[in-house]
Amino acid sequence: MIVLMNKVITLHKKKTSMRLTNLEWNIFNALCEHEKIKRRFLLEYICTNRSSELNLTSAVRLFMLLYLFEKFPSVECAEKKRRDILHRALQKLN
Repeated sequence: MIVLMNKVITLHKKKTSMRLTNLEWNIFNALCEHEKIKRRFLLEYICTNRSSELNLTSAVRLFMLLYLFEKFPSVECAEKKRRDILHRALQKLN
C-alpha cells in the first residue's frame, strides 16, 4: 500500500519536513545506497542546486526521475516487455 510519509530532516543545520510516499523514500534510500552517498548529503546537494521555482519535495522527485532517465537512457525492450514494465509501474500506484 502506498502511504504518504512526512519526515523531519535537517539540512544545512535547519530543520525542515518533506512529504513523500513510502515508495519514494525507499527509492531515494536505494539510490543513495547504490551511489554510496549519505541521504542527508544528497538532500543538501539537491536543496542547494534546485531551481527557486521548485520546493524541496518536488526537486527530490524530479531528481529521482532524471537520475533514472540518465542511468537507463536506452533500454531496448520488446513491445510486450515494455507493456509489462508499464503495467507493473502503474500497479504500484494503487
